[in-house]
Amino acid sequence: MANFRKMRDAINEREREKRSNGGFHSPLIEVREIEGNKGEGDRIIQLNTYGLWRNMSLEVLLEILDKWFKNEDRIYSEGRGGTYLLSAIMELREGSTVKEVLEKYGKNRGVYPKTYRP
Repeated sequence: MANFRKMRDAINEREREKRSNGGFHSPLIEVREIEGNKGEGDRIIQLNTYGLWRNMSLEVLLEILDKWFKNEDRIYSEGRGGTYLLSAIMELREGSTVKEVLEKYGKNRGVYPKTYRP
């Protein structure tokens, strides 16, 4: 199973690098950006599930994050998992790349990085 995960992760990383528009692809979902209409530089984020492209909304993103935060709090001691997830999101917002955040906070990284302070 570990070899399958490594192979899947390598394929996904190659796919991410190929997409110059910032898109992402996994076996279950594909994400892309298209030109928006709210002003210069506006982008619409779309998800492709089961062959249909749909616009990503703030509501959908918040629903996903709510479930993820609650799950992380359930599985990590003292409900700190959500805070850990928020730290990863904040690093991404502050300029780290997805790859850098995953190296620090990802599944194979251990429970908490040394710099994490709840």
